[in-house]
Amino acid sequence: MMSFIGKSPMQSSEQKLEISDLKVELIRVLDAAAMYNDKGYTWCGHSPAKRAETEAAFHQTMLDLIANIGCNVLDPELVQAVVSGAAARDEVGHFSAIARRKS
Repeated sequence: MMSFIGKSPMQSSEQKLEISDLKVELIRVLDAAAMYNDKGYTWCGHSPAKRAETEAAFHQTMLDLIANIGCNVLDPELVQAVVSGAAARDEVGHFSAIARRKS
């Protein structure tokens, strides 16, 4: 379904993605979470437990990405939303829009 969930944003242990690539990946994950939370979980037929598992995977992926990007180069509102889990629960793409403004 969503191949990036649960995967590290690192290509290999020696090779890091460029920050601009990581920002693009963060936007992609934020978009995917918003689409999933809007109606995607219903279309997928996910149970509440599967929905919670998917949300947790989105959250961890976002945390990994901001750790590799660096909080100092991201909008503080976005960082706070990712850390709190609000970005993983976003249904309308609010945090994706913030990330796009600052990328």
